[in-house]
Amino acid sequence: MINNIDDPLISILMPIGSINRYLDETLFSIDNQAYKNIELIVACDYSIQDELIEIMSKYKFKSYIYPLYLSGIGFARNVTINNSNGDFLAPWDSDDISDENRLQKQVEYFLKNPNCDIVGTRVELIDENNKIIPNQKFKFFQSNKKIRDALRYRQPLFHSSMVFRRNILFDAKGYLYGH
Repeated sequence: MINNIDDPLISILMPIGSINRYLDETLFSIDNQAYKNIELIVACDYSIQDELIEIMSKYKFKSYIYPLYLSGIGFARNVTINNSNGDFLAPWDSDDISDENRLQKQVEYFLKNPNCDIVGTRVELIDENNKIIPNQKFKFFQSNKKIRDALRYRQPLFHSSMVFRRNILFDAKGYLYGH
């Protein structure tokens, strides 16, 4: 699916089991992205749908909410994947905050590197007061070779920092259920 080759659509994929204290800040982080051609696809527990609609009404981005009886994050992520329209898919948890230029830089990288399928970023872990946790940096692998070598013993990319070309997740048939 190619929406616009110069301004591709990014679908942000977010499963939400319950409203957490960071959700508003997370949505603010999405709303303030420099890259504006985005949609948010939410799979949420049916019991929070009305509250979620109210919370999300103050934001400008397009959003779609799919209420479920959640049965695992893998199932919820697959619901978001299957209901997405984007050329690129960005998993985003309901307590994630990203730099305002994150998606812009990732799209620019994809457009300059058409053979690249996944782009991740550096990550800083923060505490409940938005303070960087010292000595808790997620190791950043800078080359394809280093990423592939690390796959033998760990997950070398931080999931919520990644953006995938749409076909990668569809070709893989989404996420394993329950993971």
